[in-house]
Amino acid sequence: MANITEVTTKGYFSRIGDAVKGVVFGLILFLGAFGVIYWNEGSVDISEIANTATKVTAESVDTIAEGKLIAVTGKTVSTEKLGDGMFLKPADYLAVSRNVEMYAWVEKSESKSDTNTGGSETTTTTYSYSTNWTSAPGSSSSFKDAAGHANPEMSIKADTFHVKSAKVGAYEVDMAKLDLPAYSDLNLTKEELELTQGVFENGYVLVGKGTLAAPQVGDLRISYSVVDNNLDGTVFGKLDGGKLVTYIDQKTTESLYRLFDGTFDEAIQTMHSEFTMWLWIFRAIGFLMMWIGLSSLFGPISVVLDVLPILGSISRGAIGLLTFIVSLVLSILAIVVSMLLHSLVAMVVVAVLGIIAFVVVLKMKAKKPVVVQA
Repeated sequence: MANITEVTTKGYFSRIGDAVKGVVFGLILFLGAFGVIYWNEGSVDISEIANTATKVTAESVDTIAEGKLIAVTGKTVSTEKLGDGMFLKPADYLAVSRNVEMYAWVEKSESKSDTNTGGSETTTTTYSYSTNWTSAPGSSSSFKDAAGHANPEMSIKADTFHVKSAKVGAYEVDMAKLDLPAYSDLNLTKEELELTQGVFENGYVLVGKGTLAAPQVGDLRISYSVVDNNLDGTVFGKLDGGKLVTYIDQKTTESLYRLFDGTFDEAIQTMHSEFTMWLWIFRAIGFLMMWIGLSSLFGPISVVLDVLPILGSISRGAIGLLTFIVSLVLSILAIVVSMLLHSLVAMVVVAVLGIIAFVVVLKMKAKKPVVVQA
């Protein structure tokens, strides 16, 4: 299908009005950045809570640990067989994820804006269409050019399934609430399938009129990822009458009920790595919010100068650099202050150091010799 190009022009005063509206958005974003940073620095490293768990053996229920957070290392086993109730035959899985992709039309758009002398702006947008496998096909009604690019509804949906009950040694776990480790891709064979529709082709169940080599729009390809039964790992949870249930920490209200693939130490390391990753992700988000917000606050200046495009371009570069530096400094300060506000010990240390510094300064002034003029 041919590409579609759309050209729009926005007037100078209309752009100034939009930029002024953007100031409100920028202020909200700028102030919101401090909230995000403060909230993020108060997040709890769940690995520190998990590290306090009582380690128990899987062979028998340790009644002494009743009501406590415990960690059990062993094989997670279920006597049930699990499939997806459609194509995958029931087998030794703790959990199954059915992954569905459709061969569908995909819309892509590319825009280029040019500022004209006098301050108006011309935007050229090109829409292109191609077919590809996607797990989230777009609705054709939202396409710029819906004619000839119709995507049907997916007749089979992605879904996840898990066994109803399982045990880690002598301890029962609630599979409906237990957080599971990452699913691994299942290398499908025809023997593992029960095909009431579709065909098996090159590791996929294909439902539709085409083939994998020559698919048609609306065709579905289905694959699976699983958590295997007899998984050798570590479970964290509260012991409640021989069962493991969700543990809620009284100080932080954080909850922990999770199965890890590996040893106790490996599980702790995984949790700490996840905490560190998300901590820095939200720090970056806070910085970007601050930078975009500050840039929006000064946006009207560049738009006004766009009466001569070269002036507007120079101002954008200067404002972008200045707001980047200011946002970086403010983000670092916000992170440090937030860490102190969330840590009583750190606040006490800072206060004591401040008092000591103040006393030292006073003593130095007291010892300063008095110069007597003749």
